[in-house]
Amino acid sequence: MFNIYETRSDRDLFLNKLKEMDPCVALVIAFLDFEWTVRRCILALGLSSTKNIREKFSGELPINFFDEDNNSDEEKNGLKGHFICGLDGYNKLWTKEVGPKQKIYFYDLLKSRVDISKIKDFDPNKLNPLNLEKSDLEHTDNFLKFVYERFRNTLIHGSRSRVQEDTAIFVFNFITACSRALSSYAEEQGKPIYGKKIIRRSRRVERDS
Repeated sequence: MFNIYETRSDRDLFLNKLKEMDPCVALVIAFLDFEWTVRRCILALGLSSTKNIREKFSGELPINFFDEDNNSDEEKNGLKGHFICGLDGYNKLWTKEVGPKQKIYFYDLLKSRVDISKIKDFDPNKLNPLNLEKSDLEHTDNFLKFVYERFRNTLIHGSRSRVQEDTAIFVFNFITACSRALSSYAEEQGKPIYGKKIIRRSRRVERDS
């Protein structure tokens, strides 16, 4: 569905046209675009080779989250065999691959660059029926987790068929803002996620060359 040779502008143009036709469908696709963007950012910004990171995404390689001198079963097994998806998995892989190198973590990056109150069509009164906590509207990471559970998971897994139009439009605007924030950060680091395949040699290969 998504092409690496597109630009962010191409992607936004496509998504906004879809929003005009059906905001609910556009919202689902916006979530897919967000996850595509997270994946590409981790591939572009991570410490390991892209081959290694892809194997971690697929569950072929474990992701270990403990110190090297920790000999527990969790350290040995990591998340091997688990396909990485969802916010928790993305956050863990970002923490392992991107955090040590870039000195910025997944939720911290989004909190620093996405202000919910400045998202187009933001209206707290219209969001009241969602039973949001005050902290959900004040903290980007809380709101992202909320909309993932309330909309992304229920729509994609079929337990919800529609979202009220004005709500769908606002959440769409929020999710696409998160995608732009991530892609812009990668661009600023000299690691664009659009326009070419992301291929990096492992650090060991680089030392040997």
